[in-house]
Parts: sequence; structure tokens; C-alpha cells
Amino acid sequence: MTCSICRGEGHNSRNCTQNPDNTVRDRAFVLRVDNLTTKEEKKLAERIIKAKEKIAPEGRGTIVRGPQKQLPYEPTKKLKPGED
Repeated sequence: MTCSICRGEGHNSRNCTQNPDNTVRDRAFVLRVDNLTTKEEKKLAERIIKAKEKIAPEGRGTIVRGPQKQLPYEPTKKLKPGED
């Protein structure tokens, strides 16, 4: 693997010691929004994509869209009782 910052081998830009802002890129989040109309879903997805490009251009992302009953709901398994 070749680093896109220093072109060195054996690591990538996320853990490069020559990272210009000296920031470790090891954070992520999962978001699920349901009870939307098709129009709301499209508009929200477009705005999330634009915000991600502006705020975190080096970040990678995936948006999964579809009927709420067909989408996985894994985050609930991560919550402790009483959290929402």
C-alpha cells in the first residue's frame, strides 16, 4: 500500500507521520433517519453528501436508501438500555 501524502510504502494517509494537520483519522458515525417521504429522503441524502464533501473531503461514506422495513437497524444492538 502506498501513502497518498508522503508516497511511502506500508501505511496510508490515515496513519502517515507526515500528515499535514497531524490529525488521526479514526472516527466514524452511523446515522439512520426513518419515517421520511421519498422527497424528504432524496433531499436529506443530497444535503448530507454536500456537507460531507465540504467538511470532510478525505472522508469516505456510504448512504443506503430504501423502504425502512428493508434496511438494517444495527445501531439498536449497540445501545444500552435507556439510551436512544
